[in-house]
Amino acid sequence: MAEKMKAQVFYEGEKMGLEEIPVPHVSDIDVLVKVKSCGVCGSDISYYYGLSPVGTPTGKGPIVLGHEFTGEVVEVGAVAKAANLFKPGDRVVVNPVQHCNACYACASGHTNLCANLYVPGVTANGGFAEYCVSRYYRLVQIAR
Repeated sequence: MAEKMKAQVFYEGEKMGLEEIPVPHVSDIDVLVKVKSCGVCGSDISYYYGLSPVGTPTGKGPIVLGHEFTGEVVEVGAVAKAANLFKPGDRVVVNPVQHCNACYACASGHTNLCANLYVPGVTANGGFAEYCVSRYYRLVQIAR
């Protein structure tokens, strides 16, 4: 697989561009997805026009937007591989709101208050790219 990919990188209100960036690294709890389709959400439009901050510490980029996407599994991290949950070629949809299941809020059933929230396209690079990583526990396989 290539080491670089094309991605639409957002910097700040009305400033973004098509660039080549590194293909994301797959951690033990990640799955690398080749993006097949990505929707444009109203929040993406708000980010683009600078009406809402993205979920980075500065509220700006660089970040790849796009949190509503589907694709095909390319690489599977160690945890999902050991559990035989996904394999390359599986078609998946990504649930973008990815809580950690380990902090106090998650343990209390308040996953919306997760201290370690991971949201592709909002807090981390998303689906306006050729590839994106997702936590394995927030992927759903699409039947063939």
